[in-house]
Amino acid sequence: MRDACDHWRGEPWPDHQDDPEEVRKKQILEAIKESCTGTDKRLSALKAAYAGDPKILQLLDEYEADIESDD
Repeated sequence: MRDACDHWRGEPWPDHQDDPEEVRKKQILEAIKESCTGTDKRLSALKAAYAGDPKILQLLDEYEADIESDD
């Protein structure tokens, strides 16, 4: 899930105000909401579950721990 989230977070943001670009902005925001919501909590749970496995923790540490905004 976090891979999809990171993909959408890195998606180029349209600069123009053209209608198709506004539609694209909405698509990006919807995809971010769908794929990112809850991933901070899931990542934290995985890190706790695999706390004794340094190889797994190294992989999990490649993800940002706090990407969900508090607003």
